[in-house]
Amino acid sequence: ELEKQLSYLQENGYDPIFFSDLPNLSDYDKPVLLTFDDGYENNYTELLPLLEKYDTKATVFVITGLLETENYLTVEQVKALSDSDVVDIQSHTVHHNELPTLSREDQEYQLTQSQLELARITGKIPYVLCYPTGKRNDTTVELTQSYYSFGVDMNGGLWTTADNYYRVPRIYISREDTLSSFVAKLP
Repeated sequence: ELEKQLSYLQENGYDPIFFSDLPNLSDYDKPVLLTFDDGYENNYTELLPLLEKYDTKATVFVITGLLETENYLTVEQVKALSDSDVVDIQSHTVHHNELPTLSREDQEYQLTQSQLELARITGKIPYVLCYPTGKRNDTTVELTQSYYSFGVDMNGGLWTTADNYYRVPRIYISREDTLSSFVAKLP
């Protein structure tokens, strides 16, 4: 289904972009940000080959505390994804805790340590944070603004550059989405 979805985007003039492409939106007719959460191993084994086949950009949000564990990316795979022209590696915290349940200090640790670890692996400083399960509070947003350029929610709909950069909603596409249900969710 993912391959059908990527093919559909390509055939219908969509322009998958990275967050870093946002300042140049006028260069794209139908920009779309494709994001994948958690850093599963299949992001390397299945997603990367499809992205390369369709020359499609995507952002992968990695939980650094799960690296090198079963079904998750290895450090080498994260580096290879980052080195590709089609994947942007960004932060999804260290342990995927619901941030509002943590103290300010623990939230800051989750944001800064995941950023530091990904920078060590990729040589690039992550500038986008995906809030685990989309949960955030005022402290989370305040801390995110100190370390990142964007904060991304779990779902919620369309986002424009005129909207809040620390409450970026997304349209959720599940593994069960068929091509027709995927197309129905597109703007």
